[in-house]
Amino acid sequence: MKEVQETFGPYIGDEIEEVVIHFAPEVRQYFLRKKWIKDQEYRDLDNAWLEVRFKVRGIEGFKHWLYRWLPYFKIVSPEWLREEVRKELSQALRIVS
Repeated sequence: MKEVQETFGPYIGDEIEEVVIHFAPEVRQYFLRKKWIKDQEYRDLDNAWLEVRFKVRGIEGFKHWLYRWLPYFKIVSPEWLREEVRKELSQALRIVS
């Protein structure tokens, strides 16, 4: 049951990954009102953006959830996730263009 509290959707991974995302002021209220996952922490940034730290199990589910917030986020870490998302979005743009 604990693993389910660390996931976004049906994707359960073996490793817990810490992910840091900056969310734009336009969507910050959604994150302050709702706890999306058991382990998450908030920090206000000087530019009115909100930093949210998630500890997730199952990064694929997290990515699917995160895409719902386009274009209102920046992936801070891990770097490999930022690059993976950038590649996926670039590929999607090529397909739909």
